[in-house]
Formats: sequence, structure tokens, C-alpha cells
Amino acid sequence: MNGPYFIGKSGGKHYYTALANLIRALHPQLRKKHIFAQLDALGLSDEFNGGVTPHGLPFSFTDYEEIDACFTS
Repeated sequence: MNGPYFIGKSGGKHYYTALANLIRALHPQLRKKHIFAQLDALGLSDEFNGGVTPHGLPFSFTDYEEIDACFTS
């Protein structure tokens, strides 16, 4: 996977496009909502809060839905 990500407390990379896909599939009511609401819904708040963000954070991970479409066509 390519693109921006955050590194979680566990050391794993969490790509914004993958998070956007999860939100779209599992919690569509949270599309375009703030990343903190999305992280809570995905159970990743602790992972995020204990990690680092080498890339700028979007308001919403689903801002990356359109970018993901470029990688799947």
C-alpha cells in the first residue's frame, strides 16, 4: 500500500486509504466525520494516541476515498 499513514503504538503502519475503506464498509455513517470519531469506531484510538504521525493528518480519513480509487483502477 502507498500513501500517507500513521505509525501506531504497536509499530504497525495504518494507511489512510485503508482506514477510509474500513469506514466506508463498516461505519458509513461516519464518512466525512472527524478522524477521532472514526478511530474510536474502528477501535484504534489507543493505537493512534500511542503512536506517531509522520504525515499530516486529514480532518477525515474518508478524504482519501477518491485517492484510493486511483489505485484500484
